[in-house]
Amino acid sequence: MNKCIGVGLCGVLALGLLAAAPAWSGAHEKAASETPAKTADLLHYTRLYTGDDNETHFEDVTVTFAYQDYGSEDIPAVWFPLEGIREAEGFHFIAMPAYWGGNKPYPAPRRQFIIPLSGKMVFYASDGEERAFEPGDVLLVEDTTGAGHLSRMVSTGMGLFAVVPLPESE
Repeated sequence: MNKCIGVGLCGVLALGLLAAAPAWSGAHEKAASETPAKTADLLHYTRLYTGDDNETHFEDVTVTFAYQDYGSEDIPAVWFPLEGIREAEGFHFIAMPAYWGGNKPYPAPRRQFIIPLSGKMVFYASDGEERAFEPGDVLLVEDTTGAGHLSRMVSTGMGLFAVVPLPESE
């Protein structure tokens, strides 16, 4: 079952890749006419984590992909993450009304990917940095201990998010 969930995670991350990485489309177009590079950094996401100082911080993460066969000879090659399929605990959607948000920082309830499908949400790390996330972005929330973070919808309409809970440790 976890492999099915992992495949779902890859599908959701692929949606983020398609929306977030316009460079991918150029690589895809070139693939038809020339041999593409063997690997490429095609996805960037943000990680929100608790540091040794007990404060939350943002980190930019790059995912490297390899151009490889995907199944059988009848299926054209695809870009696939070098790290392979990640384990996941499940998958769900969450919707938040316009201007939703709390007034006190809180740690994340679990490690999870948050992928905006509509709307715009701002996350505030306890170290003072803030970042906005909207469709095409991917956020890995891992600050399950420490000072926590604040999050707030800044859209005038409902926000819809895909959420992929991860195992406690990888």
